[in-house]
Formats: sequence, C-alpha cells, structure tokens
Amino acid sequence: MAAKIAERAQVVDPVKKARLASSIALSARLIDFFGLEPRSNSRVGMALAAAGVSRTSEFERIFNLPRRVLDFEKVEDLTPLFARFDAECAGCPLCACGVPSLWSIQSAAIADAERQGGLFGAMGVGSGKTGTSLLVGSSMSARRIVLLVPPEVRDQLVTKDIKDWSRHFKVPVVEVVSYSQLSTASGAEILDKIKPDLIVADEVHRLKRRESARTKRFMRYMKENPECRLVALSGTITNRGLRDYSHIIELCLRKNSPLPAPYRELMEWADAIDVIREGEQREARAPGALMKLCDEGESVRSGFRRRLVETPGVVATTESAIGTSLYLRAARPEVPGAVTRALSVLENTWAIGDEELTDAMSVARVAKQISCGFYYVWKWPGGIKDHEWLEARSKWHRAVRDFLKHRSRKGLDSPLLVTNAVIRGDIPDLDDVYAAWERVKDRPEPPVEAVWIDKFLVDYAIQWCVDRADAKENGIVWFEHRAIEDALRATGKLRVFGAGQDAELGVCVAPIIACSIAAHGTGKNLQRWNRGLILSPPSSGTKIEQCLGRQHRPGQEADEVFFDVCLHTDYLRRAFESAEADARYVEETQGQKQKILYATRIGF
Repeated sequence: MAAKIAERAQVVDPVKKARLASSIALSARLIDFFGLEPRSNSRVGMALAAAGVSRTSEFERIFNLPRRVLDFEKVEDLTPLFARFDAECAGCPLCACGVPSLWSIQSAAIADAERQGGLFGAMGVGSGKTGTSLLVGSSMSARRIVLLVPPEVRDQLVTKDIKDWSRHFKVPVVEVVSYSQLSTASGAEILDKIKPDLIVADEVHRLKRRESARTKRFMRYMKENPECRLVALSGTITNRGLRDYSHIIELCLRKNSPLPAPYRELMEWADAIDVIREGEQREARAPGALMKLCDEGESVRSGFRRRLVETPGVVATTESAIGTSLYLRAARPEVPGAVTRALSVLENTWAIGDEELTDAMSVARVAKQISCGFYYVWKWPGGIKDHEWLEARSKWHRAVRDFLKHRSRKGLDSPLLVTNAVIRGDIPDLDDVYAAWERVKDRPEPPVEAVWIDKFLVDYAIQWCVDRADAKENGIVWFEHRAIEDALRATGKLRVFGAGQDAELGVCVAPIIACSIAAHGTGKNLQRWNRGLILSPPSSGTKIEQCLGRQHRPGQEADEVFFDVCLHTDYLRRAFESAEADARYVEETQGQKQKILYATRIGF
C-alpha cells in the first residue's frame, strides 16, 4: 500500500521513493494507533489523498448492505390503520380538499420505520413530515415518545397541528420538546426525566453540530439508553458534509448505517464527496474504493447517493412536493457610491469604523451588512473603549469554547454549566481567567447600533411593495438584519414581523408584509403569499431552501411563485453561490431536488 502511494506521489529517485514509502507506512500505523490524520498539505497527506478512499472491512460492510428502490406509486396506503372514520371537523387544513389521507411518502416512511426500528427521512420541504412525525410512534409501538422540534414551530404544533391531525387520525400521546429547551441549563436532564423509548427529531439538522450543548445531551442520552430508537426527519439534512449527519444516521439504523463509523474512514469519504469551501485546510481526495459504488461513467456523488437512498430505513424525496412553478429573478438595485467606497475600505483594511476584524468570515459578515447600506458597531459611552473589559471577555469566552470542545461531559456541556463549575472551584485551571473576567463582567455590555451609510435598500424594498400593491399582488419582503427590520418598520408602510410575533403572523391577512428569515424562515406555512423579495440571500443552502419553502409549498394556490433576490454586490453574489454549492451537494448526494437549483432563473 505504502509503495503504491509513493508511486502516485511521482517520486522518481528509487532511494527517495523507498524512504517516502517507509514514511507513509509509519504514518498509517500512527493514524490507526492514535486516531490521527496527517496534515493535508504535507507530502504524506497529499500522497494519501491521491491514493484515494481505502477499501476496508467497513467499506465492505456498507457495500454489502441490502438495497431496495422505493416506488412511491406502489407503496401500500396506511391511511386505514390510522384514520378516524367517525371524525367530525368544521374545516381544518387537512380536510379542506376532501377526506384526509396519508401521502405515499408518509406511508413509506412509517412502514420503513416499523420494519427497520428507526428512520432517516431526508424529506423535502412540504413533503409531509408533520404527519409522519405524529403517527410513526404508533407503528413502532412506542410507549413514551418525544417529538423534538424547532422552538419557532412548537406553539403551532401544540395548539393547532396536533389538534387538527387528532380529529382525523389516531395520534398517540407525544411530549413536544423544543431544541432550545434541550440547549438550556435547566433542560440538561429533560430527556432523562421523560425517558423516551422513541425520539422523533423533526428538522434534525438542528443536531448536526456535535459541539453544541443540545447535541451532546441528545447523544449522551442515546448512548446511555441504547433501547431508545430514533426517527430523524429534515428537508435539509445537511449543508455540505457527511459529518453533519453521520452520527444521526448511525443512531437511526445502527449496524445498517450506510456511512462508516470509524472517524478516519468517515473523513476519507468526506474528503472525496463533500463540498470543500474556500479557505478550508484540507484537500479533495481521490474516490478510490468509492468507485465500486458507481455504475460506469457515474460520478462518485451519484454512486454514493444511490447507496444512501436505497438503504432500507432511508426515505428520501427526489421530486418537488408541489406542482406550482418557481422563479428566481436577480434584482440589482443601484448601489450608491458611499456604499461602494465602504466596501473597498473594508476589503483593503479589514477594518470598519475603529474596529479591526480578525478573519475572512467576519469580513464577509460585515460586507453583507454594508451591502444593505449599514454596519453594526458597539456604542461606547462617551466614545471611550473599555479595553480591560474587551480583553477579559475575549480570553474567558475563548477558554470556555476550548473546554466545551475538548473536555465537556455530563453536567459540563454548556457555557452556563462550565461557569457555575468554575465558581464552585471544580475547574481550577480556569480560575485565573475567570477571575479576570469576574472583575469586569458586571459592567454593562455596550449596545450595538447600526451606522447607516445609505438606506437605498430600504427604499428599494418599499418601492417593490408599492409595485406589488399596484399590481394587486401579495408578497413578503425577507430580511436578515435587525437594522433592516427597524428601518422597514419606521417607514410605517407595511406590517413587519420579527422574533416573537408568531401568533400575529399566523392570523395576518395583509397582502404585503416583511418577515425575518431567522424568526420565520423555517416551519411556517406562508403559502397565501406568492411573491417574495430576499434583500440579502443567506450563504447557507439550508436556510435558503427553507425560506423558499415557506411560500413554495403544498397549499399554494397560485400557478407561479416569484422570488426577487438582491445580488447587487459581489458579497451578495458570493453568498448566493455558496448556498447554490450547498444545494448542489445535497441534490448530488441525496437526490433531493433543491428549489434554488430547479427554479427557473431570470436575469442571473
């Protein structure tokens, strides 16, 4: 193996080739023993990458897993098993179009979950995840069911969706827990108290970050309670990598997971399949053994996708769940000279106002703000910076991040719990850095304020709303930043919905409104509006797919849904391209059609 890799490294001298082969062989033994990985830009790392993904016993296990091809037209309809035939209803969304029945993908998912003892559902936006999540527990004979949901949809689920479904179907008792509850210090033991034997995780991508408190608590519970089964559902299961969901699919399907369990092998697969973003310190790996998954002429992503979606226990949508046409139009408001100059200064100095930025991600974040006509700064009282507070705060936050990354455990898996442990004296090596922070932490954090360069984008949004009203159309202005929210609200010309306004949005009938992507871009049914304006596109494929899916979803009565997407600066275009790359990865590895890709484009 080592000699073969040395050949691929194109070393001609026989002595050097022998030395390189020996070095690589030693590196491989160290990797296996310590679980390490050579630097991707080292000679050994590049040679290993060129050799491709290894053919191991774990690869053979995955290669030999059973396969099945789901034909949704031939799936048995499970409606009779769950339907309440004596149901009386005054007209809920489920019966608006006749007698409620399960969709074929819902029946397929529920049946697979029962057969396999778990389910990994990569089900697109609007494909029936709510019904699946409420009924799957009965088919699996679960006694205590926890339904994990995003906090922004919990109220709607508890007060409306469960009631609507219970009128027409035999919905078992479920305990609804939001991901935010799982994240808080008070929620650290919530799963231990309920003791579920089935967890149904809707929008399960909320558990992709292994270092987050909620994921650690979830993973710990599943490890300590191996009899607990998992049904994982999401329309956007991953953004750009296998590592986003390898731990989730393993818990769903256990020994039948189609992803490798050993970390080193998972990273080999990831280097051959994943999106590698600009600036990442890793190199693409040759497919190697993964080509065994591919038909002749097929790409490695396509071959992997078939292996994934043909695995029993994996149910994935491949087509849009709605026949309504979707259009994306590029919008390019005229950019004022002051905004162009501010972007140029930012690019050349990595500074804004009197604040220096330390990384490219921070520069991109501020550049998106400037592209909208403003930027955020701390508003220091009297204009005097508190350098002692800034330094102590930075060091303490860095120490907590390092602790959670490398040393977290039960009872010490969130910033608040770590802080309390340091105060009790349980983590003595953090005493000094906390003492420095404690001396100044009670000083009030300076408020953030928006410094406006030009409100051209707000003016553009208001004119867009006027044009929609004149045409007797309805529409939603989608925004990312609180400064834009405040500026739109200050015009007094449209209803603006930010965080904490779920109930008001649910009953709103205004033809033109504005919504926060963060607060309302997931889980909401906003199909009564069929026009949209996205003022700054998210760089995440997950976020833009979810945002588009609020309006382009089942129940949309218009023949066409149009979104205008502002792309008037390079930074906004790059954000859109990043989301596009994420979507392409999802489509190529899971087969799930992405709205940003199949939409008809105008002016791009």
